[in-house]
Amino acid sequence: MEGDTREAAVSSFDQAAHVATSWVFDYMFASLCHYFSQKDRAEDFQRMCRAMEVILEGISTLDSEKSKAVLISQFLTRVAEGRHLDVEFEADDKLTPLEAAAAVLDQIIEEEDDLRILQEEIKTLVKIQAVAVCMEKGRFKLSSEVLDRQFDESETNKYLRMKMSMVVGKKDPYHEFLENFSYSKMLKKITSYTSLVLARRPPVFLLQAATKMAEAKGKLDVQAGENNVCDEPIAVSENKDQKAHNSNDKDFQKEDLSTSESEDTSLEKSSADLNPNEITEEAVHFTDKAIERPQRRLFSLEQGTPWHPDKSRKVVSKSILGKKHHNLENVPSENLETSINPASNKRRQPWTWEEDELLKKGVKKYGAGNWSKILVHYKFNNRTGVMLKDRWRTMRKLNMVNDE
Repeated sequence: MEGDTREAAVSSFDQAAHVATSWVFDYMFASLCHYFSQKDRAEDFQRMCRAMEVILEGISTLDSEKSKAVLISQFLTRVAEGRHLDVEFEADDKLTPLEAAAAVLDQIIEEEDDLRILQEEIKTLVKIQAVAVCMEKGRFKLSSEVLDRQFDESETNKYLRMKMSMVVGKKDPYHEFLENFSYSKMLKKITSYTSLVLARRPPVFLLQAATKMAEAKGKLDVQAGENNVCDEPIAVSENKDQKAHNSNDKDFQKEDLSTSESEDTSLEKSSADLNPNEITEEAVHFTDKAIERPQRRLFSLEQGTPWHPDKSRKVVSKSILGKKHHNLENVPSENLETSINPASNKRRQPWTWEEDELLKKGVKKYGAGNWSKILVHYKFNNRTGVMLKDRWRTMRKLNMVNDE
């Protein structure tokens, strides 16, 4: 009898966990799209990418809507690294990030006309910018190779291929033709696309609930401020009846707010118990563990992608791996399967006092941001430029360095 009860409890919890995981996934996807559209939220975008990969490990199957959300997330992560030619996502190390983004975009199937038209415009912009970015970096040979890969001989691409061939031949990354297909225009189109996609999806439950909680908390703060003003000493003397009246008013306010305050208690306690410094340290250690892999694998498209760290190129950003997803429900294409590999079990390497001192000296001499120079001139224990950047940010937050 006890065994049946225990199994029923486990089954009930698993069902609830499945629903909760779905809510978290929807919240993370909406957050990912929001942070992508904000120029100053790059770190939040990368953090949400890593968190989204982790939550995917708890989802055994993906329906068509979630599969599409994963593909859009894959597309955004590649566009976000579009200007970094030394970052790779796929097994084919010849593909630049924007070429990888174009490949993902081809897999997204849009049924509605406005989304499909916008998607086609974005495809053109991404392909042109894949060539233009190579030219901006002075990689003219690579720009020719990208041109050949992105524009075939079909009638649709014939004109664009001709114009881009002319631009590449002149080696002019600021040619007037490219002004109509600028990087900023591409980002604006992508932001419009993600906004439309989010508008067509069901409302995000967690965001709705959090919005109501924030509004209720805001009202409580306003009322508390008004009460504080009322509690200040008053020069004019009051008679006993007036004092009693004020006391009754306060008791009524407290009783009226009791329900809302009880709902906020758990949230306020959890927020008060968290130490921002401890959170930062933990996050950085977690990041250090993740970025030991030398290849960018956020939302990898390849199923069973071979992993060859020694053959990978330089990586300028962080990544976390997940696991494969099979048995997708109502998925229009087999390409919608997301393969994610097991995360590394390698223990993180704590920062030593000596390394912190070397980092301080390096920043003082070469400036924050010149992590490659600092790595060359100072001896660290198997650190990367991203590790140095994250450690410096953590040291500043912990007031371990003086901002000059």
